[in-house]
Amino acid sequence: MNIKYSIIKKTLVFVAIMLFFGASIVSAINIKTELINVIENVENLSPDIETFYPTEDGYIKHDAPNANMNYDYFRVRNEYGGYGSPGWEMDGLIRFDISSLPAKANIISAKLYIYYYDWDSTNPVNRPVRLYRATSDWSEDTVTWNTQPSYAPQSSSSATMPNHFDWVMWDVTNDIKDFIKGEVTNYGWKVTDDNYWGDFYIPEPLFYTKESINHIPYLEVEFTKSRSKDIINPLFLQFLERFFNLFPMLQNLLNLPINQ
Repeated sequence: MNIKYSIIKKTLVFVAIMLFFGASIVSAINIKTELINVIENVENLSPDIETFYPTEDGYIKHDAPNANMNYDYFRVRNEYGGYGSPGWEMDGLIRFDISSLPAKANIISAKLYIYYYDWDSTNPVNRPVRLYRATSDWSEDTVTWNTQPSYAPQSSSSATMPNHFDWVMWDVTNDIKDFIKGEVTNYGWKVTDDNYWGDFYIPEPLFYTKESINHIPYLEVEFTKSRSKDIINPLFLQFLERFFNLFPMLQNLLNLPINQ
């Protein structure tokens, strides 16, 4: 049965119960607050899954500090090579537009997938590759090592490189939650190997970007939506102001969790 009609039916049942049992006067402000707090935490029973594709991606290279590397792949390499010498780092950059997600969506999970298709120098198997949330703006058409964005000090997620070519997944649930809440701005992530190497032949995995024909990176977000708009209305709240003693019955009728 359609959720909207189900809620109307249950509301009518509740009204009939109120007329039968009678009224009690309570604080209108308190009950409205309690009801809204309860209902705004109610979600649809079945989650939605939305898939996003990059709006920007590319990579930056320390030993080519002014080069813009916007290709159908990006490379990842640690900063420290032979004898611990610095200057070898290569990082991927990637960003998604997730503005189509509902503002009050409850994010269940968010996973970033990028396809690992080749490597250079040394096999990167078992190497951790981490994501760092970008904290300033950048463009794939102009970004270079010297103009790269700033980043959060702590990594958002880490993935271990597999022993075969395949999709690599990073869990970015917490970042997507923060983006949706507006607590931080969505500038995407840096993909980096920050695990010290300090020798020759640095492991260097290659990943496809959105410019590739196949295996385009994607972000998969699972979420639920609030049902509050289907339930809350002024007339409904007025009933509850006068019949607060039946609020537990309403919770049972609507299968609502009781706020603790």
